[in-house]
Amino acid sequence: MSSSLHNDLRGVFGCDAIDSCFCKELFFEQIVYFLQTSSLASQLSTLVEECNCLVNISTINLYHTLDDDNDLLRLLCLFIKLIDNLNDELSAYLGSILDSSLESIMNDNRIMSDVQCLVTSVLSSLKCENFLQPLWHSYLCLELESAEMDTEESNIFSSIICPNITDRKMQILLSARNLTHNRSLITWNNLYRHLCAPYIKEALSYRTKLLCSENYTERFLDSIIKYKNCVLKKVLIPRLFSRKSDIHEINAELSDEIVYKTFYLVHKPDMFSLVIEYPDSVAALMDLGKCLDHLPIRQDLITHLTEEVQQRLLHPGVHTEQILAAYNYLVRALRLVDNTFLVQDIVCKPVSTCLRQREDAVRCIVDKLISGPETDGEDDEIKAEAYTDTTTELHQELLLPKPLEVEPLDGGEDSDADIVYEDPPFDSDIHSANSDKHFLLESDWKPDPIEALCQRGSWRRKLDLLSMLVSIYGSKKAFLVEYKQLLSQRLLRQRSFHTARELRNLELLKLRFGEQNLHECEVMLKDIRDSKRIANLVSEATSTNSKEKHLDQTDKLLNSPTLASDGNEIIESDETQLKVDCLENKATSIVCVTGATMTSITTASNLSNNNVNNIAFPLSAYILSIHYWPELLDDKFKIPEDFRPVFEHYEQCFQRLKGNRTLVWMHKLGLVNIDLTLGKRSVKIDVTPLQVSIVHLFTKQRTWYIRDLAQKLESQISTIRTSLYMFIQLGFIRLSDSHDSNNHVNFTSENLEIYEVCDETDTTNSDERLSNSNSKNYSNDPEKIDSNTIEATNNWMFTSQDHSDSLVASVRERKEKELQVFWSYITAMLTNLGSSSLDRIHSMLRMFALGSTSSLGFNRDELRRFLDKKIREGQLSYDGDMYKLTIPDV
Repeated sequence: MSSSLHNDLRGVFGCDAIDSCFCKELFFEQIVYFLQTSSLASQLSTLVEECNCLVNISTINLYHTLDDDNDLLRLLCLFIKLIDNLNDELSAYLGSILDSSLESIMNDNRIMSDVQCLVTSVLSSLKCENFLQPLWHSYLCLELESAEMDTEESNIFSSIICPNITDRKMQILLSARNLTHNRSLITWNNLYRHLCAPYIKEALSYRTKLLCSENYTERFLDSIIKYKNCVLKKVLIPRLFSRKSDIHEINAELSDEIVYKTFYLVHKPDMFSLVIEYPDSVAALMDLGKCLDHLPIRQDLITHLTEEVQQRLLHPGVHTEQILAAYNYLVRALRLVDNTFLVQDIVCKPVSTCLRQREDAVRCIVDKLISGPETDGEDDEIKAEAYTDTTTELHQELLLPKPLEVEPLDGGEDSDADIVYEDPPFDSDIHSANSDKHFLLESDWKPDPIEALCQRGSWRRKLDLLSMLVSIYGSKKAFLVEYKQLLSQRLLRQRSFHTARELRNLELLKLRFGEQNLHECEVMLKDIRDSKRIANLVSEATSTNSKEKHLDQTDKLLNSPTLASDGNEIIESDETQLKVDCLENKATSIVCVTGATMTSITTASNLSNNNVNNIAFPLSAYILSIHYWPELLDDKFKIPEDFRPVFEHYEQCFQRLKGNRTLVWMHKLGLVNIDLTLGKRSVKIDVTPLQVSIVHLFTKQRTWYIRDLAQKLESQISTIRTSLYMFIQLGFIRLSDSHDSNNHVNFTSENLEIYEVCDETDTTNSDERLSNSNSKNYSNDPEKIDSNTIEATNNWMFTSQDHSDSLVASVRERKEKELQVFWSYITAMLTNLGSSSLDRIHSMLRMFALGSTSSLGFNRDELRRFLDKKIREGQLSYDGDMYKLTIPDV
């Protein structure tokens, strides 16, 4: 104890000691005694009870602005007055004891600090601190609101929380601030000091959540840090504390890491949505990347996001295209978050595994890779030039001016991967002997994070998206085979000979996959261009011949009693009139494959003679080099004799152009655009050659057994029934109710179904059936069906047999056929070895069979599925590790 304090107290307590005494302890005991016996203590207890009686206290948001009529503000006002009165009474009590010595004691900062701590301890021992916590929070809320109002330019949260300090609130604040003065015996800030930092953190978290939750388009992190520095540190904390030591201590707790952690925790529950909404969420992702640079949260981010991906993405209900899109977003988004690409590498690994196991994944990838705006007609070249502005995200990967980098799979000795760097963690410049040493010393190279110990080299994580997708399978072969498949379908499906878009895609693919791997695709595009030239030459020759015969044909038509005045042959009966004008047909057929364009197919039903009516129509053919195209699916059928002269004429023209070469027609692959008329109804629609052949037969005969149609066209009954379905739904053909009584029981048999042309009176009902079955609003005009109706009908009436995707044998079907060829290798292997594992069977096939005979190739998963199929068929047995041939029962 200082001598000055001893001199002031020795007279009060009658102490004769000079150096050491108990005057200070006696002085403190007097203060404790007063506080415990004061009547204000009972008033404080009453205030606590009243505070606890507030039923809605738990529902009051103490991190938002408070209204003037809030009950907590009323209790806070009473509490401030109580503390102020207690401070005055304590000062008066000490003044009566110390008399004139009180002034010197209060000027001693050391003694005053001890007195203030003593008073705080006594008040805390009254067991009312926890009950008064809502009052402290309400006061801190007022101070925070005042600080935000005074620094509005730095308050990023003003758009969600508008501060409003009224006169009543300001009066409460001024009364409380008077108690924070150093000369007060009961200091206000000592009572809430331990609550200050936690409250500020919670208030900051609350405001950040309101501002940033589900708002991913703006960057808020820097503004929140500015708010913390300008509003909290510079304004709020100095108002709460008067001593510099307290201000410094609280400011130390409010570091930038608090903001980073708060921002991360706010976005953590929505992390998956944040990633999936890329690129709209780029701003929030960049802020998260800044948080990752300052906090050790990488492992937590990996764990949380991996669980979210497993729960919300990787399950059977999600389509492969959606998984592929999510993979794209994951890669791009996580590279913004983590510049080491480690998070992307780990989180995307289960997605890569899922894509590898899905059979249609490669097809989806290639389809998205080459997809672009649909172009048709003369505008194709113009649209191709403007294609860059409308490319898909995955298609943009083709625009990268660098070759593909593929990482081999584990154990993938047959991979065609291209390893780029010798030492993965370093860039290629570091290996150069001529590189600048000063640059090497001051380069921004950083080692991989600790989480990368169990991962592959960092070069893997720095691949572009397309390289990563190809690396999922460890080889380019699967993608090139699928691209060839899709290219053939797109070429056979189009209505013109334009190849600008496909040629552009092919040139871009050459830059990424290598030119030597795409030679067959070049031949396919060349076939289309040559087909266009040949079609033009044939068309010119046909038009020349047509002009010479035009006058003779006109005279015959005018004198014919069976033809209408418009020159179209019609079918007439007692009730119905059916006219088919086949306007345009593209039938793609192969080995020199064809495509037909039919116009003006007109035939009459009641012919007076047996002469075959030859029908003339423009014909265009795709002439394909069969050995360079994928296997095409051509279900043979016999076209009507009326159509044959046009095909024969086309073939003759081709032979004159190409010498001794000839054509093998594949009529199944054609496309015909026809005008179909029944009474006052007409429709223009695209159909297959088989369908136009069927409807042509109905112009000759009104009623047909389905078995007779199948025999006439040499096709399957099921195929005929499928082709008829479209005309039934359009109301031109119907399943007849008339049949022989002897066959009544067996009428449902497929051989006895009778189809007939609808009556004109049935067209309205047919329209209603079509409208109801499609659940769409069609035109009420029975004379014409609008184009939207026909387009919708095309979309859902054609079954998979007629869809363009079935024109080419799928990669899966080709692999199954190829694996069936390898079955002889497998049986011979197992006969010699007795039993073998999956890995050994795969390696043996790759060594002796795949290298020479296979153009597709297959991985272990595909081989396993094939062997499992043989197990189900009873040809193999499996004991969990080894496969062996089953021994048939004798």
